[in-house]
Amino acid sequence: MRDTSRGVRLEAVVYLIIILVAALLRLARLDWPPLTDPEAGRALAANSLQGNPVALDSGPSRLAPGAAYEVPTAVLFLLTGATEAKARLVPAIAGVALCLTPLLARRRLGPANSLALGLLLALSPIMVTLSRTAGGTSLAGLGLLSALLLLVGADGSIESSRRSSWAAAFIALALTAGPGYVHGLASLGLAAALTAIWRARQESPPSPLIRLSFSRRDLWIALIVLIALASGFGMSRGGIGDPFQSLGNWLQGWSSRGGLPVLASVLLIPVYEPILLVFGLVGALISFRRRDQAGVAASFWALGATLALAAYPSRSAVDLLWIAFPASFLAARVLVVLAESVLAEGNWLRFGGMTVAFGVLVAFIYLQVVAYAIGLGPELAILDPRLRLGIIVVAGLIGVVLLVLFGTGWSWAAAGQTVGVVAFGALLALSSSSVFRMNYTTKAAEGAQLWQPRVTTVGLRELTSTLDFLSKSYRDDPGGLTLEIAGSAPPSLIWALRDFGRAPVVPSSPAPPVVLAPDGSEPNLRADYYGQKLEIAETNDWEGALPPDVLSWWIFHRAPVKSDNWLLLVRADVATQGGTTSLGSDTNP
Repeated sequence: MRDTSRGVRLEAVVYLIIILVAALLRLARLDWPPLTDPEAGRALAANSLQGNPVALDSGPSRLAPGAAYEVPTAVLFLLTGATEAKARLVPAIAGVALCLTPLLARRRLGPANSLALGLLLALSPIMVTLSRTAGGTSLAGLGLLSALLLLVGADGSIESSRRSSWAAAFIALALTAGPGYVHGLASLGLAAALTAIWRARQESPPSPLIRLSFSRRDLWIALIVLIALASGFGMSRGGIGDPFQSLGNWLQGWSSRGGLPVLASVLLIPVYEPILLVFGLVGALISFRRRDQAGVAASFWALGATLALAAYPSRSAVDLLWIAFPASFLAARVLVVLAESVLAEGNWLRFGGMTVAFGVLVAFIYLQVVAYAIGLGPELAILDPRLRLGIIVVAGLIGVVLLVLFGTGWSWAAAGQTVGVVAFGALLALSSSSVFRMNYTTKAAEGAQLWQPRVTTVGLRELTSTLDFLSKSYRDDPGGLTLEIAGSAPPSLIWALRDFGRAPVVPSSPAPPVVLAPDGSEPNLRADYYGQKLEIAETNDWEGALPPDVLSWWIFHRAPVKSDNWLLLVRADVATQGGTTSLGSDTNP
């Protein structure tokens, strides 16, 4: 009894650590990087919903309606003001909650598997970045995954009826979170079909993992929750049709060609999630070999989500959620087996020595790869960097020899454990690097990412800070200046300038204090202006799915980008009064 109580307390401590790690990764620097165009469109929709229409436009088109995101975000904006961090707060909280969903099927999955799954979800670069993205995809994932695990954990008891009721409510949450739920249901449908085919070919088919038995009460609960969430509890009565509009938008995506390239979308997993790729594949192979239905179903789910992602023309990186979760489940089971075998190791000195040897070798190989990417050759042949490849091959052969020696001389099981531990450590380091580069460093606002083909740069914040300074100097009001936009502004620019008024574009009207125009355009200026060119966004600038120098991009995230530049033109009297004539030396008549 004492051991059981101690185990429960230890499990609770580990879950507390998972919550803290997940919250830290998802809430730290939540205002960075600047909102992308899709994020800004959703934030503007929420800002308009709370009674503050966009000043610079008639309002963004609601291409991705989702009351489950828009309504709570609108309440946040109303109570505390509209900021980029608050635009991402709701999905970030949903992302933290998503890391705890394994608790819903703890008895069915097992305590160790649930803990490992929660930890992988907390550390996953895809899950972290998705949770820090303004929109409803994180909420859709929380709804569908919670419903699925509630049904998986049902055991036929009286509690199962309550589980089905909660599952119905979570499904309603997913339906009101935007088009993301459609892709999730499509991937689950493919997984169910493939799993049914696999079960039919077994000599003694196992019983189904899930028995769908929703009662009339469950359907009423789903309908009530759906109407309540879609209408924003009365705040957005027009949002009741959002689930159907989301489905329509998803169907319209089949006629669009604006998504990620197929190869780029598939390669996002090995680039950003090497742990899930390697350990997930190992878990899938073990599941098929042992004919384990849960592992086979998860494998088919990952396969179905990959096929759905590749087939959908308007594919985006956020759809990787439906691959990341089943891959995390498969990887978690492998890591639990690895951890149990390591803890059962009798000779820790031998195991530690092998681990250090393989770890040093892997670090040496990585440094050689980095040196090759930089272009440095060995000291005795500095002009021939290709010799680095020979060194890498020799180091790899040494690793194979060490593995054979350790396996035959001591234990193949211990050698396999060593390789698994070193592989996990190396891949965890790569995944951690991806988390930081995608979310916290300056690389997150550069256009060399596969995750976001177009990103908003820090230049947009420089633009708003300059306008705030001019407004305070000219009218002693942070949003007092009126602007004229000569051209079609992207949603990110509209979001950044949401607090400024818009001057009418009429030839006979007075010259506005500030004019914004795309670089290369010729706006109709009716006074003298000082001008400055600012980069507000960057876009991938290479042909095909991958950058030209893949190795250099993978290590340093350097690749050709195309700048989206805008002209900030300030009327001469405003610039002079604000002391900002350093905006530029060109004066346009």
